[in-house]
Amino acid sequence: MTSLDRLITKKAKKKESTAPVLTINDAVVKVLSAELLREGDVITKKDGSTFTIDKPHIACEMEVVDAPKRKRGDVGTTWYEKFYYPETKKGSGEYENRQGTKIGAVTELIHGEDCWDDDEVVLDPDDLEGLTFICNLVPKTEVGSTKVIGTRIDHESVEPLPEEEEEPEIEAPEFPKIAEEA
Repeated sequence: MTSLDRLITKKAKKKESTAPVLTINDAVVKVLSAELLREGDVITKKDGSTFTIDKPHIACEMEVVDAPKRKRGDVGTTWYEKFYYPETKKGSGEYENRQGTKIGAVTELIHGEDCWDDDEVVLDPDDLEGLTFICNLVPKTEVGSTKVIGTRIDHESVEPLPEEEEEPEIEAPEFPKIAEEA
């Protein structure tokens, strides 16, 4: 049995949806799609209803592409992840990308740890599509509650994939021709 043995079902007036609840250490995940949503953007749901974005973030569809042996059954599972821009000061209405946050960890994956010294570095959602990295996946809870509502990336565990070492090319040995005796 995998960690996908539990699915959370959210019930609303007319809809029901499921979100996977995963607990995987050292999962390899891939960003399938990424979209920047700004404060004030109006989003139309599939049922025609709308809502307004209150915090800027990059919304991503994620997929587990590899996992430790005991969690291999979760490979191929997809979920939605939001990389929020934190406020510069609580209640200020100004947002930034900074170290120590989930969006900051992903920025460091793409631009390197010294990216914070460069004012020109910007995290473009297009740069995220296809990005593959290692992280821990943990159950996501409702804000201010212990109710589990899905899966989230633990931002402190985000790491790049290890670089593949190139195997040195070994030349085939030369064998001298042996003269045939008649």
